[in-house]
Amino acid sequence: MNLANLGKAGLLVAQNRLETAGHNINNAATAGYSRQTVLSQTAGATPTAAGWIGRGVQAVSVMRSYDSFLYTQLTSSLTKGAALKTYGDQVAQVNNLVADRTVGISPGIQKFFDSLDAIASAPADAAARQELIGQSNSLASQLRDANAFLDSQRQNVNTQIETTVTQVNSYLDRIQDLNRQITTAKATNPNQPPNDLLDQRDQLASELGQLVDIHVYEQDDRFNITIGNGQTVLGGDSVYHLQVLPSAADPSRMAVNYTVPGPNGTLKPVEMNDSLITGGQLGGLLTFRTDVLDVTQNDLGRVALGISMSINAQHLQGYDASGAKGGYFFANNGIAGAQATAGAGNAATGSLAVTVNDPTRVPNQAYQLTFDGTNYTATVMPKTNPPVSITIAPGATGTLDGVDIDTSGLTGAAAGDTWDIQLTAQPAAKVIGNGNNDPLAGDPTAYIQDVSQLTDQDYRLRFDAASNQYSVTRVPEGTVLGQIAAGDKAVFDGVEINTDGMNPAEGNSWLIQPTRAAAGDMQVAITDPAKVAAAGWDADAVDTNGNPAPSPAGSANGDNALMLAALRSGKVLGNGTMGLNEAYSQLVNTVAVKTQSNTTAQKAQESLIQQNYSAQQAVSGVNLDEEYINLQQFQEQYRAAARLIDTASTLFDTLLSLRS
Repeated sequence: MNLANLGKAGLLVAQNRLETAGHNINNAATAGYSRQTVLSQTAGATPTAAGWIGRGVQAVSVMRSYDSFLYTQLTSSLTKGAALKTYGDQVAQVNNLVADRTVGISPGIQKFFDSLDAIASAPADAAARQELIGQSNSLASQLRDANAFLDSQRQNVNTQIETTVTQVNSYLDRIQDLNRQITTAKATNPNQPPNDLLDQRDQLASELGQLVDIHVYEQDDRFNITIGNGQTVLGGDSVYHLQVLPSAADPSRMAVNYTVPGPNGTLKPVEMNDSLITGGQLGGLLTFRTDVLDVTQNDLGRVALGISMSINAQHLQGYDASGAKGGYFFANNGIAGAQATAGAGNAATGSLAVTVNDPTRVPNQAYQLTFDGTNYTATVMPKTNPPVSITIAPGATGTLDGVDIDTSGLTGAAAGDTWDIQLTAQPAAKVIGNGNNDPLAGDPTAYIQDVSQLTDQDYRLRFDAASNQYSVTRVPEGTVLGQIAAGDKAVFDGVEINTDGMNPAEGNSWLIQPTRAAAGDMQVAITDPAKVAAAGWDADAVDTNGNPAPSPAGSANGDNALMLAALRSGKVLGNGTMGLNEAYSQLVNTVAVKTQSNTTAQKAQESLIQQNYSAQQAVSGVNLDEEYINLQQFQEQYRAAARLIDTASTLFDTLLSLRS
């Protein structure tokens, strides 16, 4: 009977609705689940003399409540929020390191200069000299420890990059698997969407977006995914896994590589520029490394070089407790050179040429050249017993301890003329050759020539074969500073770069880091308090006969200590605009501003995420109260349909009873 069929149709649709409502209730807390609804329509009607009589209802499909625009808004905000949170977690640790004003580097600098003030007031006080050595070692240790912490952060970032990329690859595999399942489901039942599989794939794509910024393109019911500047990681039936490998430009940095098909079915890794990955946890890590970690470590190294080079330069002008010329106060890991100072009363004119042919010489090694009227004598200072010396004929060159002393430029020397020779060491910049360079290219040398001009940038040296020149570019700023002709040298931002002896090929490049490792190399060269060169030069001194006899001012003199202490406020950095404390304060403020800026942005992004989530859930979320009401409604529909069947049965029984 048609009445029974009506009841059956209503019963089936009501059952579908009840099952769907139950499915919604069970998945109300399932991440990424979209509320489902049974779409129904009339089953049509049968024409009769009395008119068209309806045949009931039929279920057409089960649809999910989904809005692609709201979904895209939410996933985009989650991607940016994940980047900000990851960046914030990392920068907070650096901020805690540099902002400590009680036991950090800033009070260490203050105590170091306080101890110099004490020596200036009491140069002969052994306790004050010992206190200076102690405070110097403490400051150097704090700088090394801070640099070690930043190195640890760098290694931690490398590890997190590897972990995140492993997760990214796992998500790509799972999305590809769901692509296949959805394709199969669509082939099995072409007219019905596999809602739960679609939700699962959307959720995986959303979670993947929180790891790295992605672009999703749907084609033929499949997700195709790209990252960065359009690099495909999932396309068609193929997954192109990301790889993490040491950067060719700097092996200490782990770089993200996408893969492309290579020969014989292999995959070839291609390094991605960090700037192309800006979202998700991976983007947050890479941005932190470039924006905070590199800059902070460079700035810390610049402060360390400012301290060591300015103190060393002034310390060399003084005299220690025994009257010997001051040596290097801080040890520099650098390129050795030499500086010759003629005695104030010398009769000789011209210049003494001193060349270091063995760059492994100890930086604070000193020599003295004297003329006896016939020959020159070069002696290692301070003198030993017996003295270490060589004799050099006028106009000739002698070699002592790997140091060439050329007297050919001196004329009119008289007996008693003296020259003080001090080995110097300009701190060397770290030079890293690109891993793709020609094996015979060689490496340039680079050292700090003028600490006041140093910046917080690294530098890229790149060879152009057509012009036979090297270009010098700030990294990461990108400013091209100029060119160096092959084999020549030039100075940029206080760093001298020498390309002599190199044989590069087109495109070969080198990364030059003037200050990156400087804080880690900070060491105190002086261990004996008596070697502190606190005294100045007494130009008015006389001998016992009252004759002029300029000489060191003596252990009770603190003229040079005053000059050393004055460096506390000296403008030795920033092209003569910043003192040492100001430079470190700028470092602290830079990190603090970035921390606060990220915190503000993160709070705003969290609010945006909540707004987007609420908007998306208003469409796709499960409202339990609504589902409870629907259950009651669908239950009543089920009962009513059952009553139709019962009524049809009763009518049928009545017809049968009429026959009997």
